[in-house]
Amino acid sequence: MKIGLTITICFTIIAGLRAEDSCDKDEKLWHYSCPADKDNDDISMSANCHDFDTVSVRVSSCVSVTISETGIGLENEVESLTVENVTKELQLSTIFSVQNMRLIKLLNIGNIPNITHFSFTNVNRIGQLHIENTKIEFFEETLKKININEFILINVTIEKLHALEIFDVEGLNVTFINCRITVNGGPVQLENSKHGSIKLVNTMFEFENSGNMSLKAEYVQVLNCTFIRASVNVISDYIDVNDTCGYNASFLTLRYTKHLEYNRNKILSEKLYQPEKAKEGNQVPEKNNNSVVDEAKVAKGAAAGISCSLSLCLVAVSYILTIRM
Repeated sequence: MKIGLTITICFTIIAGLRAEDSCDKDEKLWHYSCPADKDNDDISMSANCHDFDTVSVRVSSCVSVTISETGIGLENEVESLTVENVTKELQLSTIFSVQNMRLIKLLNIGNIPNITHFSFTNVNRIGQLHIENTKIEFFEETLKKININEFILINVTIEKLHALEIFDVEGLNVTFINCRITVNGGPVQLENSKHGSIKLVNTMFEFENSGNMSLKAEYVQVLNCTFIRASVNVISDYIDVNDTCGYNASFLTLRYTKHLEYNRNKILSEKLYQPEKAKEGNQVPEKNNNSVVDEAKVAKGAAAGISCSLSLCLVAVSYILTIRM
């Protein structure tokens, strides 16, 4: 087999678990479930599924697992990796060798020490990057120059995010729900060149130093989010910002062309801009319970239907639940 993917499994014994080494020739899938009779298990894909080239790899039900690749080049055909139900730690040391990754899915992982740039050096497209119920100590990869169709984070804590530089991508769909993200490096850019959507729900972005954040898509929704030391620029046809707070000189700039809904927000300094065509006399629909139009500043003490303190509390609770998995 051309693939020399080595997966090292390190774990404590759990009663009832058993090894499952399953090859699905029709799906070109190799599924490995951690055994319970060894403290350390070194397995190689070269010894499994020898009658076909594996396209998808799934690893599940481990205490701790290290995934690494040795001796492979661009001939590697693995384009889908799923790791799920890892109680303690996932060491993701792999190098994705294909240019087109169909799926990377990491679900229910106690802790990932690092998602490195080194893993993605050969990748120029990812169909879906999905991380859920996981804590990540350091997210080093910026995803710059990678065309991503769908980026999903649900119940994820990122203790240190170097930067996100996703821009000039057509049809990018981003969904962040119940996340806590601390940025310690460059900017956060989530920008579509055309179409696509960005949805941020009950999520906190905290910049260690004052930083910039850019959201650009056909539709942008920011619901019950918190920004700390962030200058946020939103460009969209349709913008929906509700129950959102800002601290430490956070600043929000909104530019829209068709519709704006803006309610119960409390941000230290913010501006709302009417689209150019509206200024020329073609008024667009607008819902705005803060009574702000045409580049006027909202008062710093604008009433919020949900307090920022409560928003911070909810995100903190989500953070605690994630790290105690």
